[in-house]
Amino acid sequence: MKNIFSSLKSVFRREGFFKSLFIIPLRLLQYYYYKTFKRREFQLRGKSHPYFYHLRNATFLKERMIEIPIAIDLFKEYGGKRILEVGNVMYQYYPTVHDVVDKYEAGAGVLNEDIIDYNPGKKYDLIVTISTMEHVGWDETPREKDKFIKALNHLKELLAPGGILFVSIPVGYSDDVDLALAEKRIPLSEIYFMKKVTRDNKWDVVPYEQVKDSRCDMKYLRANALLLGFHQAK
Repeated sequence: MKNIFSSLKSVFRREGFFKSLFIIPLRLLQYYYYKTFKRREFQLRGKSHPYFYHLRNATFLKERMIEIPIAIDLFKEYGGKRILEVGNVMYQYYPTVHDVVDKYEAGAGVLNEDIIDYNPGKKYDLIVTISTMEHVGWDETPREKDKFIKALNHLKELLAPGGILFVSIPVGYSDDVDLALAEKRIPLSEIYFMKKVTRDNKWDVVPYEQVKDSRCDMKYLRANALLLGFHQAK
């Protein structure tokens, strides 16, 4: 219930009173429709994940429905170990105690530092970054080409032996990321692509050729294709 009220308040702040009178009932109907009639799962790395439906940010309409269940499974697997999150996302859906670095977003326990400069003096068993790397270098002034690649390489250096890095990046948001994808310069050992294949937000794993021309819907800030990457330290 707390999450529902928090979500409704965020809609009021973003849309204003009159638009919210229409949007909030619609979102509630959509949420319960998906929860009741769209109990889907997707397969990735030989494992089934349930789609994640949540009122916060209307995940049932966005790529969050794919990203969050993967992260939750990892958080459960690595519970009690050293975890770092880059980009303050998971607190909205799965509160847990872990380190969080986000250059811009203020929050309890969030370290506002450029990830490139982050040197905690320790290594992590799990590092998670959800829809954040596409902003690194791209949504900064001045822009810095391939800064997100430097960030990924730095995160790999922060992994403990056997530690794992999970990264999700929307395709078609940053030209810098899209060019690196086309040139196969993403420094991750496992890369998968998922694409929204139906209007009611069903996603499938597809080859790169099927996502390379995808573009994000900038009006509603949602992706139509995702890179899902993993890297395990030796």
